[in-house]
Amino acid sequence: MESNDQLNLQNDKEVEKLIPFDIEPILFSGKIFKINRWSLKQDRILILTVRSVYVFRKKQLRKKLQISELGSVIKSLSSNEFILHFPNFFDLRIQCDRRQSFLDLLKLRFAHLQSQVTLRIYGVPSASLKEYHTTPSNKKYGIDNLPTEDMRLLDEEIKSAPEWERESMITDNSKSSKKKVEEEEFDFENSRSTKDKSGASSDKEDHHAITSEQDDFKLVTVLGRGTFGKVYLAELRQNSQLYAIKSIRKDVLLEFDQVNNTKLEKDILFSCDHPFLVGMDYLFQSSLRLYFIMPFVRGGELYKIFQSKKRFPENQVKFYAAQIAMAIGYLHNQGIAHRDLKLENILVDADGYLKIIDYGLAKMIGQDELSMSFCGTPEYLAPEMVSHAGHDKNVDWWALGVLINRNMLLMKIKNSKVIFPDKTKYKIEYSDEIVDLIVNLLQKDKTKRLGYQGDGDEILAHPFFASLDLKKCEGKEVEAPFKPEISSEVLDVKFFNAKNDPKDLTETYVPEAKIRKVEKAKDMFKDFDSKN
Repeated sequence: MESNDQLNLQNDKEVEKLIPFDIEPILFSGKIFKINRWSLKQDRILILTVRSVYVFRKKQLRKKLQISELGSVIKSLSSNEFILHFPNFFDLRIQCDRRQSFLDLLKLRFAHLQSQVTLRIYGVPSASLKEYHTTPSNKKYGIDNLPTEDMRLLDEEIKSAPEWERESMITDNSKSSKKKVEEEEFDFENSRSTKDKSGASSDKEDHHAITSEQDDFKLVTVLGRGTFGKVYLAELRQNSQLYAIKSIRKDVLLEFDQVNNTKLEKDILFSCDHPFLVGMDYLFQSSLRLYFIMPFVRGGELYKIFQSKKRFPENQVKFYAAQIAMAIGYLHNQGIAHRDLKLENILVDADGYLKIIDYGLAKMIGQDELSMSFCGTPEYLAPEMVSHAGHDKNVDWWALGVLINRNMLLMKIKNSKVIFPDKTKYKIEYSDEIVDLIVNLLQKDKTKRLGYQGDGDEILAHPFFASLDLKKCEGKEVEAPFKPEISSEVLDVKFFNAKNDPKDLTETYVPEAKIRKVEKAKDMFKDFDSKN
């Protein structure tokens, strides 16, 4: 995600006193006109962070509104005016030359924060939005001046997961009275597969569902869902092998300009040859979706295990940290920065070893190159990412420091200083070596950060890892300090956010306008038919 901090407020010390940049990096800043209830224009500064919308008058904070509280957006189709409608507060009526950039970033953050809520987008023909502005006096009497439903821009909306499912069911139920839309055949012959290089493409429409009766893959359950689609647990019929199938909607990739990132993710998955990185066995695509077929890692998310344990003992942290450093060091040697290292992106296999997943934010970064993009999870962002100073692969080592610390529930960071808790008061044990490792990984100056000089090898040479046989660890010859308790049943997915409702196995409905958009951009997905 590129930063649109046009006013460079991320480096403004006065603004930093009012916005906690360490947890709320700025995504957008710009000069606007705020329009009040009497339609008078007022000079203001608009700021969007990963969590909130701020309105400043010069350097004075006038309004702070949570993105998660946003109900709808009303925009003029003939001017650059728009309204942010907050049902529990008041409307923010704005004129902004960079409206589209702001709204694109706002929608992306809303999708991340409120996956169960639909963000409604209205488009009205009039240049002035006065009649749709819900003022404080309107609120007092319970009046919402929203446009009528026929003015909704359905193709631009961020839909909740439940609404996608409802639309899918409605469409399925209407098949008998409308032109029949065939279901997508998801198998080796009718889908384009990179692994077997069949090259055959399906001419069937991909509007609604992946069938599970006659296909090579039998869908079992949904392991999770995200902005770009769902992840299914599936069984390969010919040998009962379990796979995780990541279904990615092409229209959403186009909307958020993520096609190139997904190509890189594909390349990384196919080229991964490391015991602690997940790879990919097959890739299929239909007219509307990509399907990444990866081995199923049964132990689930490290985050879920961490939640159940609350704290990992130091020897377990050492075992995990070594594997992460080896895996990230391998990526760095290939010129790749992961950029989204966190507990949720690490899986545990049945033997208790780790697999790092999700290369959706990964980037090729050269030896002396800096990336100016802004991405990642707020709690794990390195200072150079937050300040938009330009970053390289060393952001991953900062994230490792946060990971190690969070696994032990050790520290707080205050004014860039790492503070460790009192051992007696909190009844916690930790060594001087782990303290030194965390302090050196969490150096604000990346040139002083552990790993800056020698990358993963420098980290693994730290005294904290001295008692661990790294070669045996890499060969999976060390007995894991923890193994997830997994039953022999296929449906044992307790370490995932799985859903067993059969309706979840139905693919979400894609509106006709978005289908046309994907068709126009079909050449952008040609590279997904090869491993190179």
